[in-house]
Parts: sequence; C-alpha cells; structure tokens
Amino acid sequence: MAQASKSKMPSRYYLLNGPRDSAPDRCQMDAGSDRVRPRCHACKPAWQNRGMYPYSPHGHEPRQWFDRTQPQTLQIAVILLYVNAGLTLLMLLLLGAAGAFGSVALLYALVTVANGVPAFGIANNRKWAYIAAVVLSSISLLLVLANFVTTGPSSLDSLLNMAFTVALFALLVHPQSREYKRIWFK
Repeated sequence: MAQASKSKMPSRYYLLNGPRDSAPDRCQMDAGSDRVRPRCHACKPAWQNRGMYPYSPHGHEPRQWFDRTQPQTLQIAVILLYVNAGLTLLMLLLLGAAGAFGSVALLYALVTVANGVPAFGIANNRKWAYIAAVVLSSISLLLVLANFVTTGPSSLDSLLNMAFTVALFALLVHPQSREYKRIWFK
C-alpha cells in the first residue's frame, strides 16, 4: 500500500529537479569510465543551476558582461568603457552621424563607440581586449587633448570629457590593472 501511494505522488527529486528522464544518473565527465557519481553542475540543465556556478569543468566558460573578481581599477575601467560607448552611440543616433560632426569629432565618436567590444573582452579576461582598450583610450585621449589645446576649455562639457578620458586611460595603465592582466588574462 505504501508503494502505491508513493507512485501517485511526484517524487521529491521530480519536484526539485524536474523529470527524471531529463537527468541522467551519471556525470558526463565520467562517460568513458566505470565510475558513477552524481551529476556535476555543468551537466545539469541551465534551469537547475540558477546561475550559481559560473565556470564549467568541461572547459567552456560562459561569457559575462562584468567580472566582480577583477581589481577595482579594471572594474571601474570596464564600467567607463561601457558608459562611454553607450552614451556616444546614443549621441550618434540622436544627432546623426555626419551632420553635426567634423571629421575629427566623427573619428572620436567611432573610437569611443568601439570601446564596448574591449570592455566585454576585459570582463572575460582576454589579453587582446586589454591591449585594444589601451590603444583606443590612448587614441581618444590624444584627440581630446588636441581639441582641448586648439579650442581651449570652452565649456564644462569639454572639461568633463577630458577628465573622464584621462581617468579611463589612467585606470587601464594602473600598475594593479597591468599586474592582473599579466597574471590572469589569456
């Protein structure tokens, strides 16, 4: 009698983890061995992990937009790269690409929009992205300094733009950022 009542009610495993047939009893890492162990977090479907395990033992890493384990200098640099890229893209879409800009300003705007790609790469610990971010931020720093020298501090906007560009470059070439890049980036 106890067996009959158990079969009519869903098992606790089913309630917590879904249907039994979608969850094999073996970890996929042990497919070629005689060893049987419970499934690891990477072998479970994504809805069972609930984002608790960011890295997989199977060799593939999920992409992330922001890495909280990086030093504070790189975290702030990634945020500034995303914000610069997003706001410049918004400005380009609202004001038009070539109508309100000269050729130097358009080059600066395109370089700034391109900062979004290295920001994503830095968040995923890629060395090429760090190098690209330093190159792009140095180009934008040179363009902003050239504009500042030729026109002077004409408005609060140009002063803030120069301050954020210098801060971004300083955060990227900070010794803590370079040391983290040397040790952890691929």
